[in-house]
Amino acid sequence: MHSAQTHKNLHFKDPVACANAIKHLKEMVSNNRMVLSSSSSEEDTSESSKVFNLWEYHQGLAHKRSSSRASSSRKTNSNSPSDQLVMNYLSAPVSPLKQNPLETWEDMKSVFPLIYMEAQKVFCVVATSVPSERLFSKAGATLSKERNRLLGKRLFKLLFLGSIDDCYWLDNV
Repeated sequence: MHSAQTHKNLHFKDPVACANAIKHLKEMVSNNRMVLSSSSSEEDTSESSKVFNLWEYHQGLAHKRSSSRASSSRKTNSNSPSDQLVMNYLSAPVSPLKQNPLETWEDMKSVFPLIYMEAQKVFCVVATSVPSERLFSKAGATLSKERNRLLGKRLFKLLFLGSIDDCYWLDNV
């Protein structure tokens, strides 16, 4: 949902895919609203430079969207509270790229509580393979020519002990 808060629907090239994503978000918010009711009756102001800027395209889209939103307001076809909530969320300004998405969502928690609940479901996703690659590198370094007779369970224990942070060892006691 970092992408959802930072980019919202800026990068959709296919209007059908954008509409499907918005429809899916509306359904999730509507489902959350039903569950809750049944259970409880800045724009990035950095100057553009001549060096390569990975986010230049995104910033241009965000600026174009905010200026077009100022000149014309969107009207929703549905009066359902869930649809209205999603449309209010989508029409809110895009958060700056340098802002921490977790802090942004904590700030928005009171304004968009149902969308916040959906965002919480995807925050824990590790979107990189670095931790597993690091583990395989350590395993390769631990199991060397000199240690070629290590059993799997001992290798596992050595890798676990190597993963423990230095502050937890009893050297300082």
